[in-house]
Formats: sequence, C-alpha cells, structure tokens
Amino acid sequence: MQDIQPKPYVLLTRPQDDSDILCQILATYDLNIQIEPLITINPIKNISINFDQIQALIFTSKNAIKAFASLYSERHIPIFVVGEGSSNIAQSYNFTQIICGSNNALSLVPLLETLDYRNGKLLYLAGEMVAHDLITPLKLKKFEIEKIILYQALPLQELTPQTTMMIQSNFIHYIVFFSPRTAFIFVNLIKNDYKLVQACKNIFALCLSPEISKEIDLFSWKKILIASEANQNSLLSLFKLFDIKLNPNCN
Repeated sequence: MQDIQPKPYVLLTRPQDDSDILCQILATYDLNIQIEPLITINPIKNISINFDQIQALIFTSKNAIKAFASLYSERHIPIFVVGEGSSNIAQSYNFTQIICGSNNALSLVPLLETLDYRNGKLLYLAGEMVAHDLITPLKLKKFEIEKIILYQALPLQELTPQTTMMIQSNFIHYIVFFSPRTAFIFVNLIKNDYKLVQACKNIFALCLSPEISKEIDLFSWKKILIASEANQNSLLSLFKLFDIKLNPNCN
C-alpha cells in the first residue's frame, strides 16, 4: 500500500490582495497555503494633485499604482514602472503609455533621463518607505521632481496564533518573501521567540532577490533560495526544485 504524504504548506507574506492572487496561482500546485499578510496597505485619501505641466509619473511599487488608480482618473500621462509585473497591473487599470524598467527601481533613471527636463515636472508616487533614491540623480540632471506619498504600508504587530502554531509545529515547509520590508518585519516578529527561530531550520526561504535574503540570514534556515530574476515567475519556478506536482484536482 502506497503511503500518502501530506501536502506541504507554504506561507505567503504579501499584502492580502497580492496573497489572494498568488494563492490562485499556487492552487495549481499540490500545496497547502497559509496566508499571513505582514503588511497592510492603507491608501492616503484627499491628496490634491495638479496634473498640469506634468510630463511623466513614476511608480516603483505595484501598491502605488493600485493606490493611484483608486484615487485618480488620470490615465494618459506617460508612466514609468519598475518591471513587467507592475506593467501588467498598470495595463489592467487602463494606463495608455507605460515605460517599463528592468525589475529594479534604479533602472528607471536612465530611461527618465531620455526626457527633456524643460518639458515639465516629474511626479514620483510612492509609499512612505522606498528602497532607492531616484530623486537625487534626476535633480542632478536638472529635472524638477516631486514625491507624493500615496499610501502607508502598516507592519503586522504579531503573528496570528494559527501561523505561530504552524511554524512552531513544523507544518510550514516554505516561506515566500517578495520584498526586503516583509522579510525585515518577519525577522522582527519572531526574533524573540526561541521556538519560532529554531523552527526556521526546517523551512525553505524563497526570496525574490539577494537583498531580501540578507534581511533573513540572521537565522539558520533549511535553505535560502533566491530567484534567478526579480520577478514572480522566476520566484515560483523555485518550487520545481522540490518536485512539487501539479494539483490533480486542477484543470
């Protein structure tokens, strides 16, 4: 008689909306899924923006695109986004002119420098915290640039009892990290709990970038795996290393 092994659990740490979408994708794999959003996105309303004399909008996060689209109807000013995932989000909100970087915020700087600073101001739309400084190099090229904070990314204050129990009891096999911020929050949430820290030794950490892996290397993990490219498809392809099968219940 063949032993039936329980499906491994993966812990998703992205904001709820993003985790829900990721959950739908991972439903095609033979995995159990636990969602624990480490960040809650809170759009900041009632910000007045004058779009006159604006020649381009800059977004370095998907959350900024979503927040902007929920608050403003402007869709025709050219927008600069970090990568393909952000470009897809922008298309879904009917932005008409999308210029895409190469999955790194700093890759937008040379693209923006092709603009003529005399044609108008740049608007940088972001959250309270950003990983890279785009403003200084653009100001050095004589661009007028204004940063507007569109949302707050509120960190989780403590793990839910369910997730805590699952990690401590070694039910969680994989944790997926998409940003340095969520990795940093996770480390701070568990660093004072000996059982949680020890449990990491039995967990594979799947990271979108080397920068993210640096945030979690304070702990001993079963293994830290880094996506070959900084995009979702590359990160999810890491599951192939574990011979995770397609879910037979999914078409």
